[in-house]
Amino acid sequence: MISYRKANSTDLAHVLRLLQSHNLPTADVPGHFDHFAVAVENEQVVGCIGMEIYGSDALLRSLAVDKQYQGRQIGDQLYHRLVEEAGSQQISKLHLLTTTAENYFAKRGFALAQRDRSPQAIQSTSEFSELCPSTARYMVKSLK
Repeated sequence: MISYRKANSTDLAHVLRLLQSHNLPTADVPGHFDHFAVAVENEQVVGCIGMEIYGSDALLRSLAVDKQYQGRQIGDQLYHRLVEEAGSQQISKLHLLTTTAENYFAKRGFALAQRDRSPQAIQSTSEFSELCPSTARYMVKSLK
């Protein structure tokens, strides 16, 4: 049975391996790990999601589900938990960059936007400025 919880320090190595297996950025994950959640089965991390908070904006990042567990709505559960957490943190907008999941996030209310019009705090993140290619699609969703 899959359980969901806030990530803890013992999950970091597992999350990094999971992200690497999906070719997602990992270099700056440790610095933002306090806002990550994980899906776990038999004490094994099988999914993760995170966000970086900048005032009323947050950068959604690192949504990944182990390939053996895909198709079981684990990603949806993680996403909904992140949105709940964002609401409790008074986040009004979620931002993200993606090279592979544009359709997934569009179905969840994200809209394409111009990358250079994102808030300065979001533009200044490692994800925006260094880790994601310039071809990544920038998407935004208002939560309020």
